[in-house]
Amino acid sequence: MADPIEIGKRIKYARELKDITQEQLGNEIGLNKSTIQRYETGQVSKIKIPVLESIAKSLNVKPEWLALKSDDISTPQNIDNSPKNSDLGNKSIMAQNIKYYMDLNSVNQTEICNKLNLKTTTFSDWVNAKTYPQIDKIELLANYFGIEKSDLIEKHTKNNDNEKRLLLLARHLEKIPEDKRNRIIKNFEDTIDTYLDAMGIKKED
Repeated sequence: MADPIEIGKRIKYARELKDITQEQLGNEIGLNKSTIQRYETGQVSKIKIPVLESIAKSLNVKPEWLALKSDDISTPQNIDNSPKNSDLGNKSIMAQNIKYYMDLNSVNQTEICNKLNLKTTTFSDWVNAKTYPQIDKIELLANYFGIEKSDLIEKHTKNNDNEKRLLLLARHLEKIPEDKRNRIIKNFEDTIDTYLDAMGIKKED
């Protein structure tokens, strides 16, 4: 018999990856919050297969993964094709995103591992798409980079990347002394104004 405590841990892990509450999960599958809580803490000795399948579908993970019969969390494409949901548990996307934010912040694996007290072998497996980090480690990385967990889980688009680069630049500006920061901002604004004028683009008030 599958260990209900381990199944509960996987339900909680997938729910937190999707960033929904126990109550929200319960509402989606017709159960109350207390029942979901009992599942997650392993208090239900045997979860019925239809219930487990409903939970898996709601959380966009494989039922076999929840049932401890597989280590592959990835959702089959015929369940849900939306980019956000199909990215959940995708080791390649996670690896690409970690590398992206490492480059953006000009940090290497050794610096991150030392700062976050992570094993270099574990981190190396993440960036090489061999394993997928647990939710607490995803949150740890997100906090380190100053981003949301979804920024590590979901696939980037070009526009999405540009917005994040601007946000990160703004965060970096906060670390610069105020007098120098103001000069940088003024130079940036002047450059943008010059470009918009040259292109005949009307500036917003």
